[in-house]
Amino acid sequence: MEATLYDYVYWRQDLDMQHFPYQEVDYLVLAALAYLPLDGLVDRGAEMISLERVAQLYQERGRVMTSSLDSQGAELLRLAGPSKRYGKLRLCFYRNDSDSELIKQFAAVTFVLEDESLVLAYRGTDDTLLGWHEDFQMLLYREVPSQASALQYLEEVLNTMPPVSLSSCLANPLLGMHRYARLKAYASMRQGRPVRLCGHSKGGNLAMYAAIYAADHQKQIVQVYSYDGPGFQEDILKESAYRTMLGRIRSYVPHYAFFGIVLGHEEPYEVVHSFARGMSQHSLYCWEVSPFGFASDELSDESVAFAIKVYAFLENLELAEKEAFIEALFKLFDDLGLKTFSELSRLSFKHYLAALKEISQLSPAVRKNLVQALQIMWDESKKAKA
Repeated sequence: MEATLYDYVYWRQDLDMQHFPYQEVDYLVLAALAYLPLDGLVDRGAEMISLERVAQLYQERGRVMTSSLDSQGAELLRLAGPSKRYGKLRLCFYRNDSDSELIKQFAAVTFVLEDESLVLAYRGTDDTLLGWHEDFQMLLYREVPSQASALQYLEEVLNTMPPVSLSSCLANPLLGMHRYARLKAYASMRQGRPVRLCGHSKGGNLAMYAAIYAADHQKQIVQVYSYDGPGFQEDILKESAYRTMLGRIRSYVPHYAFFGIVLGHEEPYEVVHSFARGMSQHSLYCWEVSPFGFASDELSDESVAFAIKVYAFLENLELAEKEAFIEALFKLFDDLGLKTFSELSRLSFKHYLAALKEISQLSPAVRKNLVQALQIMWDESKKAKA
């Protein structure tokens, strides 16, 4: 039987960090929890609340589940909240900011682990077309609004997080077996707590981007975990800031990957087995895990072929053509009343072509590009549902 993130939380629920240190799957759990709508539960500032208490309040508040991410995240929180492994995590600095005019969707939350280190978890693209619109902007521009927000968020958290206390360090067995080791840990953390960044999908890109450009805090950053996150434009890959952080970035992609191999990547990556089909493997709840990590796999030829097809399509367009294409694409979705990406596959391809004829201002070149792109996207959506 294939095991999921839920199984991992169940298996490890009674083991705290001292008895089984956090590893790659644990940071995916935190990246998954970053998708939860925690408005009104977690403070925008440094006031902390335990994950156990968040789980209680979340259940008491109740919520209409508007997407699969909502229901999946709620179930993960229900399992993780009362557990010994995750329940004592403290949450703070919650953000959930969207701006349709800027085409920005940004959310993040900070976890304070029991060893007083920090994990900044960036939310990825949810199912809304606003989030996807911003992802498409990454194909055009060196920086998109959410990337700038990700860096600002990291700097705010690290500049305003209250310092650890001597008494808490001396009483913390995770900082060492002996008093001297805990004193050394305290002295080190006075200079800045150890920080890890993580995120799934666009969140992985935001985690990498923030780490790369956090010039004043790079020494604090221990590791960056990107789970099927897009890469960067070529000019960023050549910068010394990227090269400096490269050895601390760990990337994971599913067997059928597109998001995690699009744009430029130079960091090593690990391929994870998924039991979904096609593009649906992007969902972190379909990745197979064991009690000790991910179930490994190899990158599929089909996903590489799809990525090449997208690259070839975009390479033939000038920047102005790409901009016109993306604006027309999302105008088409808006005209059709589509609000979420999962809704795209419910319409026939003929339906899209008919709607396209109603947009009179399109140039022949943009119209041709839209038909090609829609065919690629529609074909992939049908594969995922097969």
